[in-house]
Amino acid sequence: MPLNNKLMAIDPADADADTRSQIERWGGLHAVRSALGTASALAFVIALAA
Repeated sequence: MPLNNKLMAIDPADADADTRSQIERWGGLHAVRSALGTASALAFVIALAA
């Protein structure tokens, strides 16, 4: 969450290239988190069916 807090503290008027790279990094981390959540939900459904 440190990256989230850092991004939330940035005033949109003060955004620069570094802010853009941080948002892109956040997007990558979010994709990983989403994939892990999907995998865990799928594992749960498979465990329920067994």
